Amino acid sequence: MNRKISNNYYEVSSNGDKSDYPLSNAFDGKADTFWVSGTENSDSFKATVTFNFKRTVLLEAFLFNPAYHTRPPIRYQDGFPLRLNFYISNNDSPFELATSFSGEKPTSTSWDLTQFVFALPIRCNKIQVEFAEVTPNDSFGLGNKTQAAAAEMKFIGEIEPDFIESKGTEGIYNLSDYTTSHIIST
Repeated sequence: MNRKISNNYYEVSSNGDKSDYPLSNAFDGKADTFWVSGTENSDSFKATVTFNFKRTVLLEAFLFNPAYHTRPPIRYQDGFPLRLNFYISNNDSPFELATSFSGEKPTSTSWDLTQFVFALPIRCNKIQVEFAEVTPNDSFGLGNKTQAAAAEMKFIGEIEPDFIESKGTEGIYNLSDYTTSHIIST
């Protein structure tokens, strides 16, 4: 069963894209097109991608295909997240930090997917992915600036079903004569 949340179930935006490397490239299903943040990370700026889901979702993991270049025997991760923060919102509430991941950059020449699995599923209808710290980006004409980049981004989880809210009984169904006369004998 495919548990990838389809691109049809959310709108996505960022706080800036580099010219010729729009955010839509990270959701086109192609490993050779890239999103690149429009601004270098700093103390006052962190590249952020916001997902606004059409319905409430229960998220289990975030899949990240990085931008990279290889100079054998080393694969260099360009704008790879060393620290990712996930902020959630429900029903337009203020965003709150739900979880963070941090670690070292991968160096294997076959590494092309990182899976960030949440300790507990995250229920939300909006999530911000903050690239709090990224590796230097030596591609895209950036000369080792710390600008986030990605080939693909996906969430694994499920879309919560619509629930029908009970309003209680109304009309003749609320009359004691009706309920008494329609009791099923056991």
